[in-house]
This record gives sequence, C-alpha cells and structure tokens, in this order.
Amino acid sequence: MRSILAAAILAASLSPATAATPCDDIWQKPLADGQVLLKKAAPQIKGLPSKPKVFEVMQSGGWTLVWARFADAEPGGYFLDGNRYVDVWGGVAAGESEKDIAGWATKLDKKMPVPLARCFGWYVVTGREQGPPTRPNPFNGH
Repeated sequence: MRSILAAAILAASLSPATAATPCDDIWQKPLADGQVLLKKAAPQIKGLPSKPKVFEVMQSGGWTLVWARFADAEPGGYFLDGNRYVDVWGGVAAGESEKDIAGWATKLDKKMPVPLARCFGWYVVTGREQGPPTRPNPFNGH
C-alpha cells in the first residue's frame, strides 16, 4: 500500500516540464552537429541555401532529423541517414495524429529507427508547439 501511495505522490508531483516525451534522449542534440550534417548533405538537397539556422537536432540509430530555417524558405525537418539525405518535412500536420505522422516517416526508409519516427510524430503534432524553452523555435514563436 505504501509503495502505491508513494508512486501516486511522485506522479502527481511531476510537472509537465519533467514528464517523459517520445523525444527524451533523442532531441536537444548539439545544434552544431546539425549544421555540419546539413553542410555535408547539401549537394544532395536541390536548392538548399548555404546558411541554414538550425533550431533542433534529433538523433537515433545513426539517423538525424535536423530542423532548420532558411531566409527564403519555410522551416523544415531534414531526415539524414548518416550523411545521406533522405527527405524533408515541411508544413503542418492539420488533423493528423502522432501515429500517422510517425507512419509517414517510417515509410521513407525501412531502416528509419522507430524511436526517431515516434519522436518526429510527437514533435510535429504536439512538441514543437511546446518546444524546449532553451531553444529558439520558429514554430512556437521563439
């Protein structure tokens, strides 16, 4: 009984800022890593401007999702498998579920790590609106 009560008290004391997300241990990687990876992949990405502003980097299983904004384009998420450019996500997910968005990502490449796809789905539908307060994010007005 004590352990159930202790668990309930602990769960109630957790703030939303400390609640687990599908992106825990996947996001908030060094922004400089995203800059380097986008630069290496740039020849594969048609029309990629030379100076992206990276605002989020997510990594899992050798894959990286670099969220970047350019002066003349909408912000987007660039999927990279190592240095190989796979695709870019841009826009919004109006009415889509996290599961639907994660499913879109896993269809890009059968080697896509499921944790990265789940993180992506959460971030697009819910997380980027909340965003980590320590990083400027064009989706949440920071």
